[in-house]
Amino acid sequence: MYDSILIPTDGSAESEKATEAGLDLAEELDAEVHVISVVDAELVASTTYTSGAAKNEERMHENAEENAKALADRARERGLYAVEVVETGIPAEKIVEYGDENVDAIVMGTHGRSGVRRVLLGSVTDNVVRTSSVPVVTVRPD
Repeated sequence: MYDSILIPTDGSAESEKATEAGLDLAEELDAEVHVISVVDAELVASTTYTSGAAKNEERMHENAEENAKALADRARERGLYAVEVVETGIPAEKIVEYGDENVDAIVMGTHGRSGVRRVLLGSVTDNVVRTSSVPVVTVRPD
């Protein structure tokens, strides 16, 4: 059914349930796990004119690398083959681009935003669901 599954991570507590669901599914199907952590280019750009901008960007990349490695290591502890990737860009676009080219399905969490916050901030998950050519399984945090 699915030979490879992408699990995007931002390292947040809200994504933990989706992470577990993705790892469980991969284990059940003996699928490869691909982990992606995206450094949001808009956040990087917003720090460009602040003091310590280079340090902030470096810290964002380090956090993304740590998040991706931690999740890939969890997959490996379960005996699964895991690939970890860190990208910089618009998160939904990078997730879809990677997913469309490399995996059979994407498992990701919703952060439970609603109302005005969702309209103003948008939803990475919503964008991925609407634009991905591979199936997307969404997992609510609660």
